[in-house]
Amino acid sequence: MRRILIHGYFGGRNFGDELMLLGFLNREVRPSDRVAIITPNGTVPLHLASRVERAFAKKPASFLKGLIWATDFVLCGGTVFHDGYPDDRHTSYRKNLIAVAALLRVARLAGRRVHLAAIGLGPLRRPLTRYTARIALGSATTIGLRDDRSVTDAIMLGFADRFTQVRDLAHDSGLDGLRADVRRGLALSVVSTNLISTTDPITAAAFYDDLADLIATFQARTGEPVRLLIICVGSADSDVGVSESWQRRLHAVGVRDLTVVPFNGSPAEMAGELARVRGVIAMRFHAATLAQKIGTPTFWLAYQRKVLDGAADLAVPHDRIGTPVIATLPLIAAFLDSL
Repeated sequence: MRRILIHGYFGGRNFGDELMLLGFLNREVRPSDRVAIITPNGTVPLHLASRVERAFAKKPASFLKGLIWATDFVLCGGTVFHDGYPDDRHTSYRKNLIAVAALLRVARLAGRRVHLAAIGLGPLRRPLTRYTARIALGSATTIGLRDDRSVTDAIMLGFADRFTQVRDLAHDSGLDGLRADVRRGLALSVVSTNLISTTDPITAAAFYDDLADLIATFQARTGEPVRLLIICVGSADSDVGVSESWQRRLHAVGVRDLTVVPFNGSPAEMAGELARVRGVIAMRFHAATLAQKIGTPTFWLAYQRKVLDGAADLAVPHDRIGTPVIATLPLIAAFLDSL
């Protein structure tokens, strides 16, 4: 019997991590397995109560208790080891790189099987990022990589014979079968400009202003609502602040039928939001991924390389993906006109 301890940003704070957790439970967990997760307060979210036996708090002593309990330790998807943030944001992110690499190394030294489940890698430009990525990959019993660019980075680090390429865990969440009888309106997922690495903040801010105008034009033409999706909450990368600023920005250009939809911890409810609109403009990777899988027309707005990698993995047409620069606006205008 395996006792699996799963590490991720769980506890109702990030839609993507909860989606990947569902995918892991569906794809990898056997009926005989016992499962635990790490959450901020050591409690199991209600939507996982029938599938997760227990939780350990995100504290060193509690984590060690979890390792004593476990036979297997899993890093559940995501792109932890990367240089995708601008320099100022990456400075504070370094402690996360070190912490996750250390957790994986401690788990392996403790004799646990360590699994990197459908993770993304890269870009890997900085020495510290490459070093911590090597520690992570070197600590792993099994390595699953989710896209071609991650495979290239793993080979560059010297792990050509250690990995398998697999689909992103969100593909197995079980939520891509959601359908809605009536589709109305537009959903929008955005991130703060200080998280964008595919262009500079000044260019991104100007792009945001013009995108707001396009959304106002869409509403004036269709008379349909706009929904701002808060995909990530409660962290340095939270969407709460940027969604509040977007609410003011959209009101200023005449958008009135506007609702802010925060992630409440239930992946199914957020997936329902993606299923009931006519179209989605998504910067957050898993908002775009699941909307695409559900069949909702989606424009992928890439704030980091991982969004471009995910779009390539799903063979998204070139006219349905762009970066937050002025040249992308005609593509988005054509996308909105098609809805």
